[in-house]
Amino acid sequence: IRIKATERFEVMPGSPKMDQTESYYLADIELIEEREEPPLKSEQLTEAKRYFEQIPGLVQDWLDVLYQSKRATPESMVPRMPGPMPDTIRARAIWAGALVNPIPALGVCLEIRPSMLVCQNDLERIRLAHASLKGSIDHISGKNPLF
Repeated sequence: IRIKATERFEVMPGSPKMDQTESYYLADIELIEEREEPPLKSEQLTEAKRYFEQIPGLVQDWLDVLYQSKRATPESMVPRMPGPMPDTIRARAIWAGALVNPIPALGVCLEIRPSMLVCQNDLERIRLAHASLKGSIDHISGKNPLF
């Protein structure tokens, strides 16, 4: 079975529970896509924008090192690209996470999807995306293997 979520959600405390037949789990969830987050403080927003502006260059560096390593080709990446790069901090962070952790996996980055889902704000998300791109570049290039 393969399940793909189309909305962000959070599993509620006390979940999941095994069903009565003990064949599958049930979980209570809360959709959080529309949940209001506290606004970032001025210095946090400045930091988030700095990371946001660095993502396009890191993506290009990541693609370059990926192609040079022969782990992928431009053609093989077409179906794995998560669409055009978004222009909001949250969307760009999630986009970058999907890029370095595609399904099926490329094996070039630590699994970050669960971490991305538990981030509390856009600064945490963009920091994670930035660190994941840098870590993956270092891993692919052999500078600092992750695994």
